[in-house]
Formats: sequence, structure tokens, C-alpha cells
Amino acid sequence: MKIINNPATDKLTLSLSSINNQIVEIKVYDLAGHLQIDQRQNVYQGNNLISLQLGSALPTGMYAVQVTNGSEKQTAKFMKQ
Repeated sequence: MKIINNPATDKLTLSLSSINNQIVEIKVYDLAGHLQIDQRQNVYQGNNLISLQLGSALPTGMYAVQVTNGSEKQTAKFMKQ
């Protein structure tokens, strides 16, 4: 997983590679560990670009995004402006 736009403003764009078609769960946490966003997304075999709307309800600051496909978990940090 790679974050395309860091720092992010209104949306976060992720590049994600998958070995098959599946549903992944995307969670965004603040650095205190509180869940801010939780959504599911279909991904397809190969490279995927995923856009996650951050919205104005998410304050400026550092966050962690976690992508889980059931057996694998990937995490990266990003800055929201």
C-alpha cells in the first residue's frame, strides 16, 4: 500500500496491489487510537487506486490508515491539512 497524496486535504488516495478480487476494510485512526473512518471497498486483481473522502469533520493532524483483507493488515501514516 502506498499513499499517493500526503499531505491530504479533502480526500486520501491509496495505491493498493491485490492478488485477487476481494473486499478490503479501510480504517482511519487518529494518533490517540480513536477510529475516525471505517468503510469497505471492492478491490480487483492487480493495482488499484482507492479514494477515501475525508471531509471537513476530520480535523487537521496526523492519522494512520489501515487496510485489512481478512488475512493481511497494512498500515501507513498521513497528514490531513
